Amino acid sequence: SFSIEAGAEAAEAIMALDQRPTAIFAVNDNTAIGALSKLTNMGIMVPGDISLVGYNDIPIVSHLPTPLTTMRVPFDQIAAAALELLDTPPASGSSATMLVAPTLIPRRSSGRLAE
Repeated sequence: SFSIEAGAEAAEAIMALDQRPTAIFAVNDNTAIGALSKLTNMGIMVPGDISLVGYNDIPIVSHLPTPLTTMRVPFDQIAAAALELLDTPPASGSSATMLVAPTLIPRRSSGRLAE
């Protein structure tokens, strides 16, 4: 799932691996929040021991004790592109594609400290 609890469970499982990662890219900000909580409870420093990145840039992530690096999704651009595609459908037998890219919002949860 995409929940805080799922993020905590995934972080615990990942950190139990023989070869621990140096970074986690979570499926969304909620799972990243859960991962951050679990990592902190395990005594693992973010970003000192591991970097963490979420996805969506929900408002709370910039206010966490360790502000979360995330990908900001341009929902306004996605909606505008969808409306444009609906308003002007492609010619018969063809298809239309529009690309809308997210933006990296770097904050304190990424950038491992030098060892």
